Amino acid sequence: MFSLLTFLAVDFALLIYLYLKISGQPDNPFYLQLLIIVLGLVAITILWKIVGAYKIISIQKKKIAVRYPFKFGSFQSDLNKLVYWRETVIKTNNTLFKELKMKFEPNKAVKISMQENTNYDRVIAFLKKNAPGKEQK
Repeated sequence: MFSLLTFLAVDFALLIYLYLKISGQPDNPFYLQLLIIVLGLVAITILWKIVGAYKIISIQKKKIAVRYPFKFGSFQSDLNKLVYWRETVIKTNNTLFKELKMKFEPNKAVKISMQENTNYDRVIAFLKKNAPGKEQK
């Protein structure tokens, strides 16, 4: 995430610099205009992927609700519609990377990771308590 945000910062800085550079000149080279368009499209695409992946997970009695606030969408399901859930743990040099994938019946899948979601431990505890038989290893 840090590397993507750094790339976005550099991309937007280049966009602003190039825009200010060509806005003061009467004759603008075509390649600078093309570079501004390409950098702008790359920045917008990456920003949409980062912001669009943001999700809020709430757990109630036997229900899991997932909201995507920037995509204006939501998903709510009972726990009995859960097909399986799987936790993947990868050990790196200094940290653990944990990812949880939940698959629901009408072709819905939700992935969350420990680094991106503050309720990760709560969701894992909920699934281990209420759906231990649906854990896939």
